[in-house]
Amino acid sequence: MKKTGYYEYKSFPETQVICKEKSFPKFDLVSTHWHTYYEFHMILSGYGVHVVNDSSYHYKKGNIALFSLSDLHRLEIHEPTSLINFEFPKSMIDPVALNEIQKNAPIIVQIDDEQEFEQLKQMLYEFKDELDKKGALQKEYIYHLFNRILFFLLKHKRVQLNTQNTMPKKFNKVLSYIQEHFSEDLALQQIAALFDLTPNYLGSLFHKNLGIGFVEYLQRLRMDHAKILLKQTDLSATTISSLCGINSSSYFAKVFKKYYNMTPEDYRKRALSKAAAAARKKEEKSD
Repeated sequence: MKKTGYYEYKSFPETQVICKEKSFPKFDLVSTHWHTYYEFHMILSGYGVHVVNDSSYHYKKGNIALFSLSDLHRLEIHEPTSLINFEFPKSMIDPVALNEIQKNAPIIVQIDDEQEFEQLKQMLYEFKDELDKKGALQKEYIYHLFNRILFFLLKHKRVQLNTQNTMPKKFNKVLSYIQEHFSEDLALQQIAALFDLTPNYLGSLFHKNLGIGFVEYLQRLRMDHAKILLKQTDLSATTISSLCGINSSSYFAKVFKKYYNMTPEDYRKRALSKAAAAARKKEEKSD
């Protein structure tokens, strides 16, 4: 299989919803990855295998997968596949739907009825079209539309998954804990004790399931959060370093440069420049 992408960690701004349409050729592979935001996608066409945490199932047209935080997943493409994908923060989810998702995620649904499939597809594209519009009630309208979609999914019967026993469920809880406490002083030994695991065994779980070690995982988590703060706030690098769980601003700068090949200050300047250019382009289009 040809390999697309890489093992990745992505952070997510709390005020944004991202919608993407994606296509994958036959025998492609979307490598194992995870997020700290919520996500769902609907398969528009194609066939293959979806591996989620320690389970798998065969996907096809009409399949919908809804992920909570830390769900590990990958796609093995057997036939050319197209999908529509939504990435969104917790703040977009109705409290009742959120409770259902947190208790049962990942939630996998299969819609075989063509009329229902077209109905949901129309809802998804309507929501996509509304994302860039502005107005006094636009945020509330988008919230309403989005949760209408979520409840549409949640009422459907779930797909039975095939357990592979490749990853202990406790490890998923470890990842969730780290994502909630990454700004604190964390150590592998401390987390292992908290979850009644030996440090060596927990360390091996990181390498086996993620392909990286505990320190690398934690650093990526902190650096991606730092990127958000650099782009969306005017906080100093020293303050951001502390908010990300790193007490030394010089060490923070060193680690940041390791991942992004620039200093935090240069990253902020570049982000602000891109944002200004995008705003100018949008204004030109509207004129």
